[in-house]
Amino acid sequence: MFDVLIIGGGVSGFSAGLYSSRKGLNTVLVSPEVGGQANLTNTIENYPGIKHTTGSGLVLNIMDQAVGFGLNYVQDRVVNIKKLKKGFSVRCEKKTYSVKSIIICSGKSPKWVGFKGEKEFVGRGVSTCTTCDAPLFKKKIVAVVGSGLGACRAVSELSKICKKIYLIPTGVIPRLEDLKGIKYELLEDYKILEVKGQVMVSNLLLEKEGKIKDLVVNGVFVKGGYITDSSPFKELVKTTKRGEIRIDRDAKTSVSGVFAAGDITDLGFEQAIISAGEGAKAALSAYSFVTGHDKKKDWDH
Repeated sequence: MFDVLIIGGGVSGFSAGLYSSRKGLNTVLVSPEVGGQANLTNTIENYPGIKHTTGSGLVLNIMDQAVGFGLNYVQDRVVNIKKLKKGFSVRCEKKTYSVKSIIICSGKSPKWVGFKGEKEFVGRGVSTCTTCDAPLFKKKIVAVVGSGLGACRAVSELSKICKKIYLIPTGVIPRLEDLKGIKYELLEDYKILEVKGQVMVSNLLLEKEGKIKDLVVNGVFVKGGYITDSSPFKELVKTTKRGEIRIDRDAKTSVSGVFAAGDITDLGFEQAIISAGEGAKAALSAYSFVTGHDKKKDWDH
């Protein structure tokens, strides 16, 4: 029986694995891939202590550290979790595990609009995160594609950095009045055909009433929201309407022995540094649970 099973191979998952394994817990991390959303970022320059790295490079470094402390990484996908009298049974596609505690770090995925070249140019001008990548487009021309409040917030944030901003709605954008006083060009009722470029994004092809518009841009921010796949856990722990797992300040879920960290939770702020810290916190809470220290009043967390 493993002490801890971690679900998810992103920053939060491997950070949890690093702390859990270093604490001497028998830990296994299950994920179909390594990297998660970090793989969508080619440039990270705001992770403390590291001037420049890639998203995948950051995760691989954390993974290497965690495996060095004894973390077991298994490439598999969790299908179902069953609570037992003592511990949990975690059924994956390849194998079933008996564990004392669980840390869920399965993250979330961006909703893509679906135009040609959208995914191919990720990290080469196409981005889903303004907080991560906006500074890379200082004094450049960008397009914000999407709907909802996320698109409005992206325009507002980019307006402080970029030379020109196009807002191309893919649906209803509420509270456009929030953008009063901000310079941007609204291109309504356009169908996005393709993002083009050589090494980096250079153009965005649009179509309206049969006419093609060739938009010169340096970057495209896709703000269609996110997909949270909490289906293996929704019968186990409490979630929000968006499928995010509810946690307290110690990364505890509604079920004793189950913890969560990173983008799968309801804390917000999808940043690598926050996911790393939350993953570490979840591991420390799991350690307290497994060792029984969480029941001792004099335990110093």
